[in-house]
Amino acid sequence: MLLDTHLRYGEISYDEEDVQIWEKSWRPSEKIVQDLRRDQTSIPVVKVSFISNGGGGVSYNVVPVKQTDFWPWLYARFISCLWWCFEKIKERVIACLPRKRDF
Repeated sequence: MLLDTHLRYGEISYDEEDVQIWEKSWRPSEKIVQDLRRDQTSIPVVKVSFISNGGGGVSYNVVPVKQTDFWPWLYARFISCLWWCFEKIKERVIACLPRKRDF
C-alpha cells in the first residue's frame, strides 16, 4: 500500500486526519491525479487506495464514503419547521384581515 487517503471533490487529501497509510517518498503520477480529478470532481468525499502491483505500476481503488454528517439533516429540519411556522403565521394574518363587503 502506497497511499490510503480520501479524495475531496476529486483532489487527493494529504491532511493528517484523512491519510491512513502513506509512503512519504511516493506521489501519484500527474495522469492519475488528472484522471481522479476528472472522474471524482462532483463527489464530496471518497476513499482512495493506491497499491503497487510489483512491476513498477500502480493501481488505485476508489470507494464511496457514507456521509453521516448531522448538519445537513439539521438544516433540512430547520427549513421545514420554518416553512411550517410561516404557513401558520400567514393563516393567522389572513384570518385577521377585514373581509370585503358587498354593498
